[in-house]
Amino acid sequence: MDPVRLQASTTSAVVSPHHGGSILSFSVAGTQVLRAGADSPDPRTLASFPLVPYCNRVADGVLHWEGDTIEMGPSIPDEPHALHGHGWLGRWQTEEQGSNWVRLGYTHPAGSWPWRYRAEQTVTVEPGRLTVTLGLVNLATKSMPAGIGFHPYFSRPARITATLDGLWRGEDTLPDRWEEHPGFRAQDVDAIAFDNTFTGWDGRAVVESPEGRIEISSNLAMLHVYVPPGRGMFCLEPVTAAPDALNHPERGAVALAPGETLSGEMTVTLGG
Repeated sequence: MDPVRLQASTTSAVVSPHHGGSILSFSVAGTQVLRAGADSPDPRTLASFPLVPYCNRVADGVLHWEGDTIEMGPSIPDEPHALHGHGWLGRWQTEEQGSNWVRLGYTHPAGSWPWRYRAEQTVTVEPGRLTVTLGLVNLATKSMPAGIGFHPYFSRPARITATLDGLWRGEDTLPDRWEEHPGFRAQDVDAIAFDNTFTGWDGRAVVESPEGRIEISSNLAMLHVYVPPGRGMFCLEPVTAAPDALNHPERGAVALAPGETLSGEMTVTLGG
């Protein structure tokens, strides 16, 4: 399945349905707003990918839900935990498209994840802007633990600004406590190192970089900040929940009833 190319004036995006419904690139007048990548089977090398039916990690790939223990195992070979759900590793179908938008669908059968569900994603470009919407519907007959999010990559160097009030902190990327945090005010990315979910987010973050001023906005409640030391990228991920929230619902997990939908949106704007 070939990548889908979207265009609106000088703004363009390339979407790969068969590699996790991922975004390969998003550019404005030749400027790469997100980190551009090749069409790779590893979505972590691309520009952005969807998080569904959960975001972040499930400790050791073991889920405890409504009295049952569900052994899912790790998602990828170099990760000991279940990570980011299934959508980012799955093959999505192109269901409808126009010149500047595409709607993708992904249906997951019950298996080691014992709930059948459907996800739908729409990617749209407008002049200077990328908008991604994501919906998750429970097709099973029992309630399903759920979370969604978006995983965009940005290039360094950069400074970030975001209003926050705290973060979930712990060892081995799994939190065990909440701590206050004042947020970021034009913070140099190279001076920090995080892989944490932040709370108290007002739904807006700003990246100042050589590419220009980039604004990220979302209606999701939390912002996961991933700044790995010594690498040329970082992530600002709008999410509904912190790591291992499926085992600790106070961290943002949702119990999705049969037929119920969880949805969210992310917008990335150059010059916003």
